[in-house]
Amino acid sequence: MQVLRILFVISHGIKKLLDIMPGKRHKKTILLLTVGALLAVVAAVAVSLLLPESARGMRRCAVVVECEEWNEVSINGIPTLYFLSADADTALVRLTLHRDTATHRHWSAGCWVGEWPVIPSCHGRIATLEAHGGTPALRAKADVGALCRKAVEQKLATLKGQSAELAYYLRVHGVQDEGYQQVAALARRVEQDYTDCRRMREILDSVGAKARFTTAHRRSFTAIYRDTASHIRRTPCTLLASDAARRTLLLQTADGTTPSGAHAVMPLPWNCGGKGEIRMAGFGGLGVRGLECDTVGVSIVAGRRSADGIHDIPDILAPDGSAVFTARGLFIGLKSGDGMVPRADLRRLFGKEARR
Repeated sequence: MQVLRILFVISHGIKKLLDIMPGKRHKKTILLLTVGALLAVVAAVAVSLLLPESARGMRRCAVVVECEEWNEVSINGIPTLYFLSADADTALVRLTLHRDTATHRHWSAGCWVGEWPVIPSCHGRIATLEAHGGTPALRAKADVGALCRKAVEQKLATLKGQSAELAYYLRVHGVQDEGYQQVAALARRVEQDYTDCRRMREILDSVGAKARFTTAHRRSFTAIYRDTASHIRRTPCTLLASDAARRTLLLQTADGTTPSGAHAVMPLPWNCGGKGEIRMAGFGGLGVRGLECDTVGVSIVAGRRSADGIHDIPDILAPDGSAVFTARGLFIGLKSGDGMVPRADLRRLFGKEARR
């Protein structure tokens, strides 16, 4: 659409120029130049659509997306407590005063994407897939206040028992005993948790029976990538659009700029690539315990795709959200399990963004 606007502006400007210029000879020259310019624009667009990505371009389009999720409890409209998840609306898991304690982090791959050919149109946008294993939230009708009080009382009882057991160990043992310092450190941590828990009970007792409790599920996104000097960079992102059925997300860096050295691919509005050889720009080991997101690098993984869309590249080599290319280097979609989200579906995210 933007390319068509450019062509329209060029042709409209030339028409005005022809109207004011005297002489048929000059008009003919301008007309020929106009046709040549239009053909050059069309040729540039066609070449950009058909030009395959190099291995370097595949690597430069890849990015790691970190998602942090938590649930917050607001009392009379003020965020006060946090919890990791809910257990069938009967219990709050890891209720705490501190948001970081109730935060679940997970990672997925993604790629920088542009909306239009030829024209720089990425503006810091990233296409990725929502990671599995989010934090379950409460239903709207749950009695949040009662669940908070129940969670606090259960935690107080548990911590009180642990504190008594640790205090007994420290009384009957000395610093000369092996492991004494570790037990002492654990006792201090349990005492701090017990203090925080009593503080939560004081807050709940102080608000009264008519206090309004509400919950909200929150999440934040961060793009993690290497700059031109191979240094790790972390940039916060905002969510522009999503497709729950496909688990696709369209993010954008907070400042709306594409990092230097990043390369954007363009999801075309039609699909291509049937069975045959494929390539993925994957972060091997991403999300695997012991391999943090800043210790892995992007690599090009070769595989095959069957006629029914199933590929043979395992998650350990390329996690969900990895960019998928044909053997020639044409971008065709994002990895999703043993299948793929085709590029035409990713393209629709731009339309959802425009309607926000």
